[in-house]
Amino acid sequence: MDNPNHAWKDREAAQRMSDGLKLHHQVRSLTDLFQGKGHHAYVAVSLFDGTVDPSLYDTRDDAIKHQCVALDGNKVAYVKLPPEHWGPQVCDTLIAYARASYVQGYRPVTSHAGAQLILPLLKEHGVAR
Repeated sequence: MDNPNHAWKDREAAQRMSDGLKLHHQVRSLTDLFQGKGHHAYVAVSLFDGTVDPSLYDTRDDAIKHQCVALDGNKVAYVKLPPEHWGPQVCDTLIAYARASYVQGYRPVTSHAGAQLILPLLKEHGVAR
């Protein structure tokens, strides 16, 4: 559900991330994702422009190891592939959150190895507080 009042931070990066996640969903069926090899699939998303790595990783650590070979693994958000497609607004919020965390000093590879960002949940997802 799109919010017409969404305060966009980076619409292009958000659309790029949303498209990348959508491609992963189209390539793999839900059965493969949640009952087979991709059960705990992670993706790597560039904080620079929202590009999603075309590979799925079994663990977050695998994703980090692969990203650190090609670029600074600290400038990447490591996200568990969601069971449903995330639209551009959700992706925009996630990218803004990950970028703000980076600016505040969060480094998933070096100083905060193993620590994951805790993503805020929406009431619409049925989360009780």
